Amino acid sequence: MVELSLKLQDYLAEDKLVKVGLNPPSRSLLQKPTAEPVALATPAKDEEVLVINLVKEDQGKKSPPHQPEVTQTPKPRSNHPEANTLGGSHKEVRRIMNLWVALNKSKKVVFSEEVSKYAELQPAEVTAKAMGHLRVSKHYAAMMQAANAKVKAANAKVQAADAKAQAAESAAMECRTKLVKVVDAIRKLEAEVVVKRECIQGLRKEVEE
Repeated sequence: MVELSLKLQDYLAEDKLVKVGLNPPSRSLLQKPTAEPVALATPAKDEEVLVINLVKEDQGKKSPPHQPEVTQTPKPRSNHPEANTLGGSHKEVRRIMNLWVALNKSKKVVFSEEVSKYAELQPAEVTAKAMGHLRVSKHYAAMMQAANAKVKAANAKVQAADAKAQAAESAAMECRTKLVKVVDAIRKLEAEVVVKRECIQGLRKEVEE
């Protein structure tokens, strides 16, 4: 019985090594030298022999199945913020109107007093203020349009005055040219008068002689 249990233990040890992936040692190393006969002690009648069923225990403990290694390729990340949500859960989109969210999340940023006042308001109040600013901007736009119209009218008047001035300058140039011609004619007449006077004086001298 002892030899049978030893052989069974050796067999189970080899089987476990094979399952783990190790080479079992040779049987010559596991086997004990049998040169000397082993005297088996006969068990007493009153004592019960303890028999351990190793086969059932080994069958109860099953080795986990060997799973092949799978290399996981990293998934490409999308730059869009809504595409990175896990499990289809959509994050809250930041808007311009809910400024208090940004103020609560950014503690180190220093905002102006006007921005902090707007952050404490509700969206309806912010909308009303925006509409008021829009009305003011519309009134300012109307005033700017009227001012632009006046400026355009003034520019038109200035252009008309420039046109009149150019016409007057052209008329003055014509008058100057005419005056120059008249002056030239007068000078010619004066020259002719001088010549005629000299002729008359010459004739008088001849008559006197």
